[in-house]
Amino acid sequence: MQSPSPHAEPGELREAISGLSYPVSKDAALRFARDHGGLDHEVADTLAQIPDRSYESQADLVAALRAVYLLEGVPPDATPI
Repeated sequence: MQSPSPHAEPGELREAISGLSYPVSKDAALRFARDHGGLDHEVADTLAQIPDRSYESQADLVAALRAVYLLEGVPPDATPI
């Protein structure tokens, strides 16, 4: 069976969350990304799948986003974040 491959380009997720103030809730991060336009559906879908909690830093949020891809079977070197 072939591993799923993400459609988002490297950097799209980081760009979508760039400028967020931390700590930030999942809902606030998703609203922020949507409000800043150019949001690929995959970016919104991935943000929607992270745990519903407060993220203390960009590194914390990035780890949660990467975990979504890893849980879907995307190899670590193929995640777009």
